[in-house]
Amino acid sequence: MSYQGPPFFRGPDLSNVNTITSQESPSFNFLDVSSLRTELPTSPSEVSLHTAASTVDSDTYSGRISPTAYNRLGHGKVVRDSDCLSGHTLGVVNLDTSTDFIRTDTSQRLTELRQMMREEPEPLDYYIVPSEDFHQSRYVAATDKRLEFISAFTGSQATAIISISEALLFVRFQYSSKADRELDQNWKIRKVGFPGLDGRDWVQWLSDRPSGIIVGVDARLITHDRSQTALIGAILPTPPPSLVPLKKTGELIPPPSRIEAASQLTIALEANGSRLKFPRVNLIDIIWKNRPPYHFSQIYIHEEKYAGRPATEKIHAIRGWIKQQKPLPRPSSSKITMSNTPTATIIASLPNVAWILNLRAADLPFTPVFRAYLFISIVAVVLFVDRRKVPQEVQQYLSDMQIVLRDYEEVFSFLRTGGWGAGRVLIEPKTPYVISLMLSSPRYILAHTYCDQLKALKTETEIQGFREAYLRDGAAMVRWFAWLDEKMAQGEPPSEFEDKRALKWLKRET
Repeated sequence: MSYQGPPFFRGPDLSNVNTITSQESPSFNFLDVSSLRTELPTSPSEVSLHTAASTVDSDTYSGRISPTAYNRLGHGKVVRDSDCLSGHTLGVVNLDTSTDFIRTDTSQRLTELRQMMREEPEPLDYYIVPSEDFHQSRYVAATDKRLEFISAFTGSQATAIISISEALLFVRFQYSSKADRELDQNWKIRKVGFPGLDGRDWVQWLSDRPSGIIVGVDARLITHDRSQTALIGAILPTPPPSLVPLKKTGELIPPPSRIEAASQLTIALEANGSRLKFPRVNLIDIIWKNRPPYHFSQIYIHEEKYAGRPATEKIHAIRGWIKQQKPLPRPSSSKITMSNTPTATIIASLPNVAWILNLRAADLPFTPVFRAYLFISIVAVVLFVDRRKVPQEVQQYLSDMQIVLRDYEEVFSFLRTGGWGAGRVLIEPKTPYVISLMLSSPRYILAHTYCDQLKALKTETEIQGFREAYLRDGAAMVRWFAWLDEKMAQGEPPSEFEDKRALKWLKRET
């Protein structure tokens, strides 16, 4: 069986680069990096590579040339990276014979960020840069890779804290070696949870700083809470040790196993005479020249024959859950009124928005979702989304379900002005903190993520979809093994990179 692969290179415009086609696989192109090689750099617009393969991988949704892609290009060679994700060139790196990886020089970016910190109305002592986007997605669009821009760390989960004098990256064990390879001399790596090390997470570390500091963060990029003891205590005198149903309300409350993010940090800083501040504009966005625009993808309907149940049924279930929630009286009064009765919920999780509405798109890598907020009340449903992404067919689909379309940016004014009327809004702990700030504490109640429970109960249609997907995946694997056997029989075992590309293409085409 002869492998028919995709075009090898898809990323930055490298039209001046020649390609070599293997004789055995006429359509599988390999990048000839010889045309990229020059003398050692004399300015920060070039990067010195000290690696060893003859292939370059830019098959990332961001278009950023991956450091691992330059593996073994040749000692002391140079590649210009003016088309990289950041819009900045990578900069000169010290030629260290002990490593085989590119290290981006982040000095200029850190200098610019620190200048922005000083220019705030109240100068910031520390600035937090999470890896998530405005919806707490793990895998984010190129334009939301703020952590990667400022640190050059390409892992999907980490948190950076920058002060006037130092820059720290907090990572868990699975990303520690990656951070060791990618970060330059400007950064210190804090390995969270490592035995024998100071394994404090970033919230604990900030909480232990000297008193009187001001910490800045974009409130859209930090969660309200993972599990806030204070608020759970307001619902129950003693938080349950695990997810258990309450006899009176039937509500499930998450365990307080990981208390972090905005709520805990605010409390800890205030106890130390310090403050958490939210600059009006994200400071990374200010200094990020040529920041990629948001990927524009059209929203389409995920048909019921694949979804298994209509969107109206899911909305009805969520409304039933809202009605079951008990009012939460204010501490100053035990009186139950309409103003403290739950009447709505807001959903910021992109997978949950897409699942509830049976809609899909391609705004993020690896996940067929679109940027939106979904507000569901007892009497109305409002979808906050870029209207340009909604074709006429989808508009009619939403109109038939009496779902109101509003612009994506309007969600915060809607929450701030109480656009839903009377009653309180149920929010989950992982809701972006900006939503809590817009609502203010008298108008929201912390609740468990009911949508995740609904999603966990698969319909027979969804189960059958899993079966068919596994069959297709198995067929792709068999085709890949056949291709691999052929290459081995020819006496030219493919590299790990070729293996990856071949398998990815076969899975896409099977």
